[in-house]
Amino acid sequence: MKQNESEVKISRRKLLGAASTAAVTGLMFGSGVGFARQGSGVTASVYGNASGDCCPYPNAILVTCFGATGDGLADDTAAIQSAIDAAAAGSTVYFPSGTYIVTSLTIGKSIRFLSYDSATIKFKNSLGQRTVMFDIQTNGIDVSFENMIFDGNKDNQIAPDQLNRLYYRIVYWSARDRAYVNDKSFLSIRKCKFLNTPSNAIFLIGYDDADKADVDQSLLIKIEDNYFEKGYENAPGHLDTSVIAISGNCNGIVSDNTFIKNEPISMYGLGAITITTADIAVEVFSSLVIRNNLFQHYGRQTTTGVGPIGVIDFYASCENLLIDGNRFVDSYYAAIKGKTNSRNCIVTNNCIEGVLINEKSIIKSFGISIGRGTYFGIYDKYTVSNNIIKKIYGNGIEVIGSNAAFSPAPVGKIKDVLVTGNSVEVIAEPGTASYGVLVQHFENAVISHNILKNNDRAIYCNDCKVGAVITNNELFDTKKIFIIFQGFNNGETGYPDYNADLIVSNNLMRTTIEPDNLKFWCFYFEKLSNVASTGNVVRISGPTAAENFMRTGAHILGNLSVHQNLVQGAVSAYFAVISGAVTQTQNLHNGVIVH
Repeated sequence: MKQNESEVKISRRKLLGAASTAAVTGLMFGSGVGFARQGSGVTASVYGNASGDCCPYPNAILVTCFGATGDGLADDTAAIQSAIDAAAAGSTVYFPSGTYIVTSLTIGKSIRFLSYDSATIKFKNSLGQRTVMFDIQTNGIDVSFENMIFDGNKDNQIAPDQLNRLYYRIVYWSARDRAYVNDKSFLSIRKCKFLNTPSNAIFLIGYDDADKADVDQSLLIKIEDNYFEKGYENAPGHLDTSVIAISGNCNGIVSDNTFIKNEPISMYGLGAITITTADIAVEVFSSLVIRNNLFQHYGRQTTTGVGPIGVIDFYASCENLLIDGNRFVDSYYAAIKGKTNSRNCIVTNNCIEGVLINEKSIIKSFGISIGRGTYFGIYDKYTVSNNIIKKIYGNGIEVIGSNAAFSPAPVGKIKDVLVTGNSVEVIAEPGTASYGVLVQHFENAVISHNILKNNDRAIYCNDCKVGAVITNNELFDTKKIFIIFQGFNNGETGYPDYNADLIVSNNLMRTTIEPDNLKFWCFYFEKLSNVASTGNVVRISGPTAAENFMRTGAHILGNLSVHQNLVQGAVSAYFAVISGAVTQTQNLHNGVIVH
């Protein structure tokens, strides 16, 4: 709709007079300049009529003063660019209500983009590939967007394919590719809507050189209270298939946003937030808080040349990453996925519910999948706590490091893993293996106070180098083994052979064994130094007996200390020990002390 002429020109005298009124009402921005909503008394006194000269207050510029129409028909790119170029550094560029058609705009100074009327900035039809709506081309500045609508006009652009990396980006800032500035850069995006986005809504690249990895040289971001919708599914590459892509030295918060795909999965799926690095061999880390966001129908499975992508995917180089209090509904592949050189990562208080499966699905889904990197890396301090995961296929929680079998050079075992207070319930499917908690290629781990239901194997630990504690978990309706723990193979550089110690205590385990399940074991251990099993309670029901309460394989070099465990139900043999010296007291089977 064409803007009123009274919104196109503005009197300097009237705007100055209205500023004090706006200050009283609290509608302030920039250096004490305010605008009220359209139709208010302040608006009328500010905009006046078309007869005045268009000379806005120095710290606030209206795009309509430079010829932008906002009628949804005319190309307003040149007019808006003129407004941006004319604005003083640190001032506000204001968009009255309307739909502004654009191609690409460039930003080279600190500017605040604002609309109290939710003005829409819309991509023009049939744009060329690699078009950017707002291209920030200078480092060390402060840019913000508030209360605006960005329409990517997805259905009227060229769709990407598996051969051509065609993309369209709404907000783009590549600090790496611009002149270096020894200072922070700031980006704030809040209360905006991103609709019909063809590729990335927000694409950010910080510095990725080791000598520019300090927080004082980082791109600081705040992305809060926004709405994101739709996106292409079939572009190749991790960064090209996510709504928000973050790379290099970036720090900040992404919180209270809503991501709704709002259309069915037609091919492979789409990531919501991807964090990666341009150079996997350089220690440049992103430190981010991702909190209280809602994600629906996001995630991407494996396709030609592209690995699977989580709804939130930290592909490399994260330090002090907090993923907290998010809700994931009907994810495709994995809700949270991370790997390679990251450290000090906490995944907590998230709710993951449901999985999307369609005729194009190749693999089943995971709840939280962290690890398995074949790149240079750190792998240190992972905490997965107090998450609720339900109605998924595959593994509930997996934390996987690396070892000498991987190429290129291994990054080493994950150190200090804590998995605690989680609730995991999967959809059992014949022929589909699933683990409640899987921890692999690690040095130390504590797995405690989790509730795990309906898995093939409730807890599976493999390739442990130092030790683990598995305690106070509740394991229900397990199909094959409650707890399986395999140490490590001998001969790996830097570790003594079979030196891991294991404590398994005070776990409650209950299941019904089906008639065709002839090899159910409660515990299976191998390749360890010492094992202590104390105070565990097992209840077995169903027509088939468990084969063993505790079974061991080869290479348990020390003691099996087994005390005060209680087993109720049919068990063919309490112990089946191939290696390890058993010391046991006060263990009960159906009320009878085991000898």
